[in-house]
Amino acid sequence: MNLRHLRCFIAVAEELHFGRAARRLHIEQSPLSRTIRQMEADLGVPLLNRLPRSVRLTPAGQVFLEEARRVLLAFEQAQTKARAATNQRNTLRIALSGDMGQARLSALLALCREEAPQVGIRIFETPLAQLVTGLRNDLYDAGFALAGEMDAGIVAMPVWRDPLVVALPARMADMAGGQAGWDQLAEGFALRDAVSSTDAVSAVEQAESNKGNNGVPWVGGGNAGGSGQGSIKVVGDVTRAGYNLLNSRGVSDTSSIPRASCGNRLTCQTWSSPQAAADFATRVLGEREQRTCETCTKTQTTPGVGLTPVIQEEYETKLQALQGLVTGSTPMTVANLEAAGSNSLPITRGVIEALRDEPDQDLLGKRLASEAALSSVLEKALLLQRTLLTGKKEPNVAANELAVKAVDQENNALEKEMNNLKTELELRRTLAGNSAMAIVQRHGTRAAGSRGIFEGDTTRDRLKEVQKPRSGP
Repeated sequence: MNLRHLRCFIAVAEELHFGRAARRLHIEQSPLSRTIRQMEADLGVPLLNRLPRSVRLTPAGQVFLEEARRVLLAFEQAQTKARAATNQRNTLRIALSGDMGQARLSALLALCREEAPQVGIRIFETPLAQLVTGLRNDLYDAGFALAGEMDAGIVAMPVWRDPLVVALPARMADMAGGQAGWDQLAEGFALRDAVSSTDAVSAVEQAESNKGNNGVPWVGGGNAGGSGQGSIKVVGDVTRAGYNLLNSRGVSDTSSIPRASCGNRLTCQTWSSPQAAADFATRVLGEREQRTCETCTKTQTTPGVGLTPVIQEEYETKLQALQGLVTGSTPMTVANLEAAGSNSLPITRGVIEALRDEPDQDLLGKRLASEAALSSVLEKALLLQRTLLTGKKEPNVAANELAVKAVDQENNALEKEMNNLKTELELRRTLAGNSAMAIVQRHGTRAAGSRGIFEGDTTRDRLKEVQKPRSGP
């Protein structure tokens, strides 16, 4: 029995199939089968259980497989040492476990060859457990692994440190806030600015050392997100910019617009200042604040509540205003009538007078307030959508792909909620009709039903006849 026999047996034991093992050894199947039978005859024990389409190791075969591998490994080790002694050359056997960072490892090996060109280097890739065993059994001289402390007898020293990162597909990065994109954008702007003032190599070094501390160009032309700068608030900042653009003002203007100066512009009629519009947008849609500086908290998220809670609050406000008008505790001024209704569902004096005479005043009043609240919030949502789309046209926002994408996502979410509100409002009016019109019509019907019909006296000029003096007998 020789090493060829051992290699044949190991191939069959690993493949568990004579045909595959023969192809692996580049020989015919028949001589391979004869070799295994000869080994079994020499050992006096069966090594394999032969099945119709495969083979299985017997208990003796499993033990023999481990010993055969050890013999071959010892032979290869002895062969390597003999060749090294013959060539009068040392060999450094290095085992690798896991992904060690090809660029850094290549640089380290190149340095070894430069400092000790007479030393040969052999690389072995192996699991961590086998690496440790190989070091103990003098199969390897050194090993590289991503591991902490080792067992006694093995010295572990850190060679380099790599940061731990999480890898996400682009869609997941967007869901997580897109922070990687904002950081890269800040570095890209830093590189652009550096290239304009120095050579390419120095520009790259400056951009890398900047680490996003300069931020990115943002609404109004200044930078945001960097060290000592304000955070990037896509929803709030774009809403403020859109509000100012719709009112023909500079995008950075923060002042309020008096009602007398507003004219017929819906934005300033609905919100008195850019901040009021931004507060409404942030409450409904939420906000995701981004920062790019090295030591900053990168992302802070404020969830939005949607339109449903806003409708409930608006309903309570409308109901209180309507009840004040009906009971007379609130004077019936234009401003108070506007407060009880909305642009698409105005409340008039006639509606209030009719509601005062309505037997089902409480029920119809609540229904009217509900419709007014729903239409009022829907009007605000439509106006917010228009404001965001206008703010998206601000040059610094329009040039920022991440910002444009974020605004589009918020608009899509707002669009879905508005469609649901439109469907609800149309369904209510289809089922019950317009509450204001219903109140007026019911009032008219009652008034008409309460009038008597005077047909007149059947005798012509009865009064004159009665007042005539009577003649004597």
